[in-house]
Amino acid sequence: LKELNTLIPPETAIIEYMITSDEIIIWVIQQGIIRGKVVTADSAKITKTVEDFRLLLQNYSSTEFLGKELSALFIDPIAGELSKAKRLAIVPHSQLHFLSFAALPYKGRYILDDFALYYLESATIARYTHSMVAAGTGSKEKKKKKDMSVLAIGNPAVGAELNLPFAEREIKSIGRYFNNVKMAVLEDAKESLFINEAKNYDLIHLASHGEFNEASPSDSRLKLVGDEKYDGNLTATDVIGLSLRADLVTLSACETGLGKLSSGDEIVGLNRAFFYAGTKSLISSLWRISDVASAVTIKRFYRYMAAGDEKAEALRKGQLLIRKYYPHPAYWSSFRLLGNYD
Repeated sequence: LKELNTLIPPETAIIEYMITSDEIIIWVIQQGIIRGKVVTADSAKITKTVEDFRLLLQNYSSTEFLGKELSALFIDPIAGELSKAKRLAIVPHSQLHFLSFAALPYKGRYILDDFALYYLESATIARYTHSMVAAGTGSKEKKKKKDMSVLAIGNPAVGAELNLPFAEREIKSIGRYFNNVKMAVLEDAKESLFINEAKNYDLIHLASHGEFNEASPSDSRLKLVGDEKYDGNLTATDVIGLSLRADLVTLSACETGLGKLSSGDEIVGLNRAFFYAGTKSLISSLWRISDVASAVTIKRFYRYMAAGDEKAEALRKGQLLIRKYYPHPAYWSSFRLLGNYD
């Protein structure tokens, strides 16, 4: 707790969940103080409700009823503890790894209206993704975000049926906001380029189709262009073997945020692979998303971030903007920021 207080700014509330067979245990950590709540609930019913909620989102159906049911379990019991927070760090457990908290109702609106959100796989991971500088206790100068070196790879030429024209526009728009960008699209969007050069960049953007392999999560992959050495399937196993310095990796693709729960409640998949490789923060998606909505959200995210906003706030602004045009939460709540909020 003492160490967390040096890493997490006062205006951040960490919300950590644990689901047992018949209870939800919730801890709220803020300004060096930890408070707990216990909610009676059946774990099997929670799993079913989260799955049904996700299905409604992916079918663009009304989520109002189940959203209120989930908020009553996971948000309402601690709402009184959040009055001084401007951002929430969610530490999920079990099925909550697959829940977008941004889409949950809160005080007649959505949580996203009141808070910037980011996620940690455990409170302990803040030791590796955050810094005392971010909490205002250090003095090291940080590189201006617009001066970050960027590797942007997208819309690989892997077949007409997998064409992502808006992802290509997304890639090309990045050059407006950052001073040092290397772009690769269509035939140039090669797996070999990523494998050989990703280690040299502060920000990595990958806009392609992603596939989660439930039977073998380490084989979950992003589709890129192959060559004589690489088959074009960038798997979680491939990523784990790299040494990255990236402050941020953005996976602007389908289902990249999914993973399989291990016995230790760790998510095995692309997210964990990038963190193992050295990434400080990561943006990924929880379900198949609209190419247009994705491109606009990420374009605005980079615009706000390059201008100086924290990553969590920049993503929030991008999601709020897309909500004006596409109100259903399926369009704007799929993206999640994991790791460091700044």
